[in-house]
Amino acid sequence: MKTLLSILSLLSLVCASALHATGDAPVKFAFLAPDGLTPINSAVYNGIRDAFKEFQARYGRKFEIEYVSAGRSQQTQTRQLGGAYIGNFQGAVVFPVSDSAELGSKISELSGKGFPTALVGVDIPKSGRLCFVGDDSQEFEKAVSGLIAKLSKGKIFEMFCYLKNDAGMVDIDVGDASKIKPLLGFGLSYQQFANIVKPHRVKIVAVDYYSVYASMFSVEIMRRDDYGELFFSPYLFADMQPVKRDPDRIFSICLGAVPQLERYLSDGSLSACVYGDYYGWGYFAARALAEKSLDGAKPAVLVRLLKPIVATPETVHSFSADWRKWMK
Repeated sequence: MKTLLSILSLLSLVCASALHATGDAPVKFAFLAPDGLTPINSAVYNGIRDAFKEFQARYGRKFEIEYVSAGRSQQTQTRQLGGAYIGNFQGAVVFPVSDSAELGSKISELSGKGFPTALVGVDIPKSGRLCFVGDDSQEFEKAVSGLIAKLSKGKIFEMFCYLKNDAGMVDIDVGDASKIKPLLGFGLSYQQFANIVKPHRVKIVAVDYYSVYASMFSVEIMRRDDYGELFFSPYLFADMQPVKRDPDRIFSICLGAVPQLERYLSDGSLSACVYGDYYGWGYFAARALAEKSLDGAKPAVLVRLLKPIVATPETVHSFSADWRKWMK
């Protein structure tokens, strides 16, 4: 009898020890990014990480976040999400490569198995996602249109729009939604793009780098009178070539931002940048995941749309301070 009691006592201690170890084990989440550690992805990642730091004190648990790149492949990202489920992760923040039905189906499947997924940047409303955090595209449209009105000061001007296109240079008609939409990024819909540009005489060019276009059409650019430029990706400046000053350029606005644009804001090559609160995307998504995983609580806000940030040469110091925090 004493032997039996000793065995039971020992088993109780082992079980208690195992439970305690589980309670002390890190709570692991995955961040499934569309590609490598770009500045935007890094900002999202650091927002996630900082939110989890705050929750460590609240729950007395250690949180871990693992960065996973999909290499711009939606099929790869869908497989990675399935891998996170069987890999002892508690949930995932996903920045989708695209709003594919395949990824949405996988999110719904895993949600039914108790594995929550928070989306950032690109929403898939028909999925079983825990929540979505991204840009308020209506506010984005207002901010860009407001800047154009403010900077043009009532002048009649021609608008030149540049879309990032790794496949080479091509002119696009303003009404060709099928070609424009995939190149807009995640700040605006095609209709909002049209709302911004159609009141003006507009030319749309898809190109790899702006410097390539500016070099090929330098004479044409020199002959322009009263014109404005909209850049629909910060990566149009990824080669870091200087932008020539031109007194006939009324404004130059970039949609989206990376820290390297500080140079273009500082020297006035860019009149403004309008971009998302990428850090905030990660922060609010991580909070929702932590509360769901440890408290079983549903997010108070299922779709959280954050206002865009506007940077100008006058506020470049704030721009730089934000990116120092986002890239630490």
